[in-house]
Amino acid sequence: AVDDVAKRLIPEAGSHVCVGFGNWSQSDNIKGGPKPPLRPLEKAMRKRATVVKVHEFRTSKLCSACYQPMKMALDADERPLYYDRSVLRCANKNCKKNFLNRDVN
Repeated sequence: AVDDVAKRLIPEAGSHVCVGFGNWSQSDNIKGGPKPPLRPLEKAMRKRATVVKVHEFRTSKLCSACYQPMKMALDADERPLYYDRSVLRCANKNCKKNFLNRDVN
């Protein structure tokens, strides 16, 4: 089953594919839920692509381009954009990455 998931995520195996895999090492999971098969999934993905560990500390707080703090995006009236909480803005005005989705950063 895990190999099937890896094949769906990475249809064409090869060295040209690189996957960033988070290094979240918490042993707990959602209360009452089953533990996800992360290690077997990572192993199955390694058969199909280059897998690199991503240190997740502060990845939602710092810009991936300039490492400056991120802040909530504001509208023209300087109000937070509550309708899309996942959009953050780099505080560095000279940074090429202005608006970032937290899952892409």
